[in-house]
Amino acid sequence: MEERVIKRLWAAGTVTVSLAGFVVLDVMLGGSALRWNIHVISASAVLAAILATGSVALWAAWKKKQDAKAGYPAKDERTRFQEGRAAYYTVFISMYLMLALLWYNFLGVGPLDLPALDATQTLIASILAIAALFAGFRWYFLRKGETT
Repeated sequence: MEERVIKRLWAAGTVTVSLAGFVVLDVMLGGSALRWNIHVISASAVLAAILATGSVALWAAWKKKQDAKAGYPAKDERTRFQEGRAAYYTVFISMYLMLALLWYNFLGVGPLDLPALDATQTLIASILAIAALFAGFRWYFLRKGETT
């Protein structure tokens, strides 16, 4: 089968499974189309997002396996080098981000009477910042094309 057709079928299957999960959980939790309950809808939406993410992960794994079977290299030396540079800068900047959060905790919460961050907020902020930094640096270095 042609790859374009497989992609479309996979996308359609992902949408179908996600919507089915949304509807099933909505019905199981007692929601209905006539009585919208924000908690039931949000729980159903989270399940649909989890199912869609799982489907995308399965697609990526299947595609990687197909490429390896066809003899394509996973990554060439240039891509590995550029991703290494992106990772280096991400780690370097994320250390300063962690120090900034630490200083906020020491100086901001006590003497300056700023609101305290709990562990969940700190972890979410750190993970999002690190992921965004790596994605941005990776995109920049791969687009720039220099290896020196």
